[in-house]
Amino acid sequence: MEKLARVADDQEPEVMSFGRAVLGGRVHSLEEVSHGNINRIFIARAEAGEVVIKMAVPFVRKLGLSSPLTVGRLQSEALALQVHSLVAPGLLPQLLSLDPTKTMMAIEYLRGHSDWREQLGAGIYVAGVGSTLGLYLAQIMRKTRPDYPRSGVPVDVAATLGNIAMRSFSENVIFVAPFSKKIWTSRPSLKTSQDVERIAFALAERTRWLFTTRRDCLLHGDLHTGAVLVNPLSSSIKVIDLEFANYGPVSFDIGVILAHLKIAQIRAHVLGDRKGMVYLDQQAQDLWHGFLRALPDIFESPAWIERLTEQLLQETSWFAAMELFRRTHGVFPVSDLETLPAQHKRDAEERIFDTWLSWADAPSPRTFDDYWGVVPMTLKDPALSTQFRKIA
Repeated sequence: MEKLARVADDQEPEVMSFGRAVLGGRVHSLEEVSHGNINRIFIARAEAGEVVIKMAVPFVRKLGLSSPLTVGRLQSEALALQVHSLVAPGLLPQLLSLDPTKTMMAIEYLRGHSDWREQLGAGIYVAGVGSTLGLYLAQIMRKTRPDYPRSGVPVDVAATLGNIAMRSFSENVIFVAPFSKKIWTSRPSLKTSQDVERIAFALAERTRWLFTTRRDCLLHGDLHTGAVLVNPLSSSIKVIDLEFANYGPVSFDIGVILAHLKIAQIRAHVLGDRKGMVYLDQQAQDLWHGFLRALPDIFESPAWIERLTEQLLQETSWFAAMELFRRTHGVFPVSDLETLPAQHKRDAEERIFDTWLSWADAPSPRTFDDYWGVVPMTLKDPALSTQFRKIA
């Protein structure tokens, strides 16, 4: 397992003390279960029960002390968690407490749940996850819009949730860092050519502009398969880790989660897992169509809904392509690819490259099948022409 930078263990008594205050009694065990790039995560256990404690460290754990990060980000995450819980009840864990220093927060311990990415890697396929996430995204779009009057969301939430540090971090990691010379030349799988570079930089400029200028709704901000917890026995589904929540285009969240489903599907393909390929195809379809079913509740005009659907599908395609690129050429790769045997990983990266190229530069997709299935296309440079085929 990759070694991540840690806060000194002398911080753990603070976690114990906070856990004791939340649970109302002596904490008899404290287990660290950190596996992300940013924070430390603990499970505190006492006679009264269990609680998850998230601790913000003053740097990016993945990158170490040379990459400082504000610890005040938990205050914004706590607010976003409260807002999303209000507009999408039952789909997020309960926020129990935010400590006075705002560097730790306690949230509900979800017994029996594990992250969706781990389950997909283990061949555990739970029905209904895609449709639930589609509903979640629709509720966010509908009820956290600045002009939506009946959500109960505080009027000043946009001003309060000024998550500037994390927004800037996202902007750099997603739209800037993958194009640094060091990273660009360190990935031999990238088929470098002037045409491909033109497409990549144009995509980054386009998506960065959308991300930084649009304020459609309160985004999750990092909705990948590791931010979704699923209980295989009860089919309970919960969304976690809103530390990157901020206002932006809903197509960003949709594009990110669909990109991760495509990565998981390509992993299943290179491993010969037909069941996983079909399952992921279904979850992607369910997510998109579940989201669309809620649009009539938001907009009354069928003509407007049709135009909006086309726009969202195009933007989703761009954001998904950007997520594929940064996860294969940036500083935060995904375990779906990193845990593959070398040859399988090379095969997967080639398929991801083909998918990225199609999503980044294809004509505007008319239907979800056009987008998700990776339709045939021809680039201007005949030497790079590729027939893309549906993998499911």
